[in-house]
Amino acid sequence: LRAQMRARQQTVGQRDAHAAAREVASKIVAMDAFHAANCVALFSPFRCELDPTLVVEHSGAAGKLFCLPRSHRAIGRLSFHEVQTPPGVTAQRWSQQLSVGEYGILEPSGPELPLTCLELVVVPALAFDRAGYRLGWGAGYYDRLLAQLGANTTTVVVGYDWQCIDQLPRDPHDVAVQWVITPSEALPIT
Repeated sequence: LRAQMRARQQTVGQRDAHAAAREVASKIVAMDAFHAANCVALFSPFRCELDPTLVVEHSGAAGKLFCLPRSHRAIGRLSFHEVQTPPGVTAQRWSQQLSVGEYGILEPSGPELPLTCLELVVVPALAFDRAGYRLGWGAGYYDRLLAQLGANTTTVVVGYDWQCIDQLPRDPHDVAVQWVITPSEALPIT
């Protein structure tokens, strides 16, 4: 399934990817949890992942603290670091503050934030289902993160419509997210 999804991601054209990212960003910004959050964790897209950083371009993003993960391969965990988000910033200008990390993903250099600060966390996936379970790239970074987040943190998986499949295989350690957002729907998990 991972191989199939990676191959399908490679076929997404730049125009379609940008349009999908805009739709998803609009749906994130419309969430009550987004409005209530002071600190929002996004991710830098890897390869052909849908880009959630377009959220910073919305007027509803003003005054929020945004952060991105940094990978620590040696210990298998993510830390989250602030990214400066001045008024009127674009996602492209925002990414200029970042540098290439261990996996070739753009990462921040700002101050580290404790996980308890994260009120809304947007997570990537190769595939996900309507029960909120996700399939990542296989290293387990986000699985470990989701298990550590407190009850006051809202979690959202984002992706293209075709990444949402009927049901994923699950392991006992898997943690479901609370929202699934694609260009065509924002689905709360009950």
